[in-house]
Amino acid sequence: MFEWLVSFVVSAVISWALSPDPEDVEEQQDGVLLNKQSNIAQIPVIYGNRKVGGTRVFVETSGADNEYLYIALVLCEGEIQSIGNVWINDVLSTDSKFSGLVTINKHLGTDSQTADTTLTSAPSWTTSHRLRGVAYLGIRLKWDREVFGSIPTIQADVLGKKVYDPRNSSTAYSQNPALCLLDYMTNSRYGKGLSSSVFESDYASWKTSADICDINVTPYSGGSTIDTFSCNVVINTDKTLMENIKVFMSGMRGIVPYTQGVYKLIIEASGTATFAFTENHIIEGISFEGEKRSNRYNRVIATFTNPDKNWQEDTVEYPDAGSSEYTTMLSEDGGFELESRVALPTITNVYQAKYMAQSILKKSRDGIRCSFLSTAEALQVAIGDIVSVTHSTPAWNAKPFRVMELSLKDDGNVIVVLSEHQNTFYAWSSTTEVPSYPDTNLPNPYSASAPTGLSISSGENYQVTNNDGSTSPRIYVTWTASNDSFVDYYVIQARVAGGTPTENAWDIEHTTDSSPLYISGVASGTTIDVRIKAVNAMGVSSSWVQVDNHAIASLVGGGAGGVTTFSQTSAPTADLEVGDLWFDTDDSNKMYRYEGSPTPAWIAKTGTMAGIDVPTTLSTITPSAGTLTSGTLQVGSGGINIIGGTVGGSRLEIDNETLSVYDGSTLRLKIGKLS
Repeated sequence: MFEWLVSFVVSAVISWALSPDPEDVEEQQDGVLLNKQSNIAQIPVIYGNRKVGGTRVFVETSGADNEYLYIALVLCEGEIQSIGNVWINDVLSTDSKFSGLVTINKHLGTDSQTADTTLTSAPSWTTSHRLRGVAYLGIRLKWDREVFGSIPTIQADVLGKKVYDPRNSSTAYSQNPALCLLDYMTNSRYGKGLSSSVFESDYASWKTSADICDINVTPYSGGSTIDTFSCNVVINTDKTLMENIKVFMSGMRGIVPYTQGVYKLIIEASGTATFAFTENHIIEGISFEGEKRSNRYNRVIATFTNPDKNWQEDTVEYPDAGSSEYTTMLSEDGGFELESRVALPTITNVYQAKYMAQSILKKSRDGIRCSFLSTAEALQVAIGDIVSVTHSTPAWNAKPFRVMELSLKDDGNVIVVLSEHQNTFYAWSSTTEVPSYPDTNLPNPYSASAPTGLSISSGENYQVTNNDGSTSPRIYVTWTASNDSFVDYYVIQARVAGGTPTENAWDIEHTTDSSPLYISGVASGTTIDVRIKAVNAMGVSSSWVQVDNHAIASLVGGGAGGVTTFSQTSAPTADLEVGDLWFDTDDSNKMYRYEGSPTPAWIAKTGTMAGIDVPTTLSTITPSAGTLTSGTLQVGSGGINIIGGTVGGSRLEIDNETLSVYDGSTLRLKIGKLS
């Protein structure tokens, strides 16, 4: 390049080419979703739509045993458009697991907002604590060990700042990057605080740039249209003004020239030359250089925030690896992979990110820069203008360039610095639809999935025979295991139903790692509620799954008085228990059993009696006439044996697996296997 003595720079410029450092941006964006605790931390500015964490500027407890936790969670500068969904440990705050435990009030950051009515219940928060101009959440959490293991991470979906639009003189929510940048440069609270006097009187270049951003394009065949550029960004107010302006520029191909005390905004786009430089304008020759390998790429990887992946960082590349376009460029570059990684912190759309990666790559491969000393006629052009150059030395005939620098010398001549322009740099190329990949099914450590299919059974098949020959009821609980692979165990609770049961009424509790489970300690004839939850390895519980009003079936045999047998002409009606037997003496001692649920009845049985649990020792058998008081009936592995003798006309007879009780010659009781 030639060296010239410069009197002063006609125009200074901030360009999208001076993109922010990817590592700095990624580090900043990684913290966007976190919760921090500080009363001196910077308050970010949100433009467009983002999911964010926040800063806990106030934390206090109250109530018996510190039952309530109060939090003021600052999100960003206000006034913003809205606060949408709120997430607690990645679970929507409206989830039933938080019912009765969570109160959240949303404040949009107006300068007139009043104190939060929930936080004023905390000991130290008063009506003077208004947080005017700050968007925040006023939160109260009620302690529940099943839901909160510690102070949770809370995030919110935010539609950010309302910005001024010079095209219609309105102030409203917008994702237009030109309008967002204008707001940042003019805001005196968190931005540059520039007055309207340092902009064009009608903001002409800002209006034009805003219109370019709003141009609708179709990202892929059959897809819905999107804006060419959008701005969805969290601006860190700890950063310098210049660093943040670079962030805005990186997502819209912007140039901000400062000429004669006025800031303009130019968005690089296709166009035609507005001025033609020829050898008549160029003094002392021309200097030019082609793109260097360090600035030439055959692959660009762009990082952006992807809302389809829970607002985590994602990447796109251009061209696609293995594509014919990539192979061609790789061959042109001698087989050397020339890769660049760029950060696009304002972009949250995969197609816009790919479009920016494409523009960066194409511009890098046709990046001739030239400079020359021109006559004062060069002052007719401005930074960002497209011009043409015709010169015999490089054999250029109206080659298009964009003006990047203008410097005026003492003698009135102008130093001109140009960068190659091609309309193909900026052409939107419809691509294929990006596949919608399902989320990974990795479990959320702050959420446990509940089991399903809870079922309760009771009755003859589940009761237990005690050592003294009596029986006791049990319930049999089954369920389908949780689909959460990190579930550690299950908690099952039971309580007597009826009235208005309280949480403290769950007086039966068991833990187990799998289904099924028998639960004793219940009473037949009562009604109970049963519930179950899963607990994961971090101690986080699922929601309860509950079955109410299960009627525990009556005992079958073996109760306090054993099975009562009746031998009479009519069905017994008093002092009955499920399992009792009746032999109808008017019908050849036909046998009936008292059974059924919920209303037992006498059921006729064919063949010989079976299905009765015979206790280990039975010393008294009561037939309808006479009483056997001597002799002991024992049941053991060797069969049924009689110890002792008989009294009166009563006797016991054993025939294989059948026990018969006689009163004289009359059969009174027969117990055996089903035929």
